[in-house]
Amino acid sequence: MRYRRIGIIGDVHGQARNLAKALALLRDHSVDSIVSVGDIVDGPESIDECCDLLVRHRVIAVRGNHERWMFTGQMRSIPHATSIGFLHHRSRHFLASLPPVRILPVVGGTMVLSHGVGDDDMRELPRRPGKRLVTALRRCGVLPSSCLGVISGHSHRRGSVRIAGTMLVDAGTLLPWKGPCYGILDCVDNRVAFHLV
Repeated sequence: MRYRRIGIIGDVHGQARNLAKALALLRDHSVDSIVSVGDIVDGPESIDECCDLLVRHRVIAVRGNHERWMFTGQMRSIPHATSIGFLHHRSRHFLASLPPVRILPVVGGTMVLSHGVGDDDMRELPRRPGKRLVTALRRCGVLPSSCLGVISGHSHRRGSVRIAGTMLVDAGTLLPWKGPCYGILDCVDNRVAFHLV
């Protein structure tokens, strides 16, 4: 199946209530699939509930730097750091199974889903990307030849830009002080609309 309309969930950071709201609202938008750009852990609410919601709604997710940090024991002094020992085994298994990058089949080609840029989960899309960025991403293999664009997280910004025929999407976040939102990517019209939760 090639997706026509994709629901986009930005960095979750343990915001179980906002995640539940976003998923409920996305059901009303007739999306073919829902994706998550990672950073599910390290937040004040239930990480187990976030994982259960993502699994129940069959969300296609990737790993963020916060999941990597949790599994390697890094940055555990940050506020609301998730302790792996307190997670249900279902959540640990789900989070451990997340790859850094997924290729999504969409109408007309593919889209790259990643937390950062490609395998680099700490790199974010620049605020003002240019044609040189798209050319470099294609040259180094981050964007395969069939790729129409990238859905990325990490920056907590929301927005999209189309450069040299390539869509670059910043997915936003569910953090309440950063304008929690979800997005809808129309792969036929090559447009992204963001909605506040």
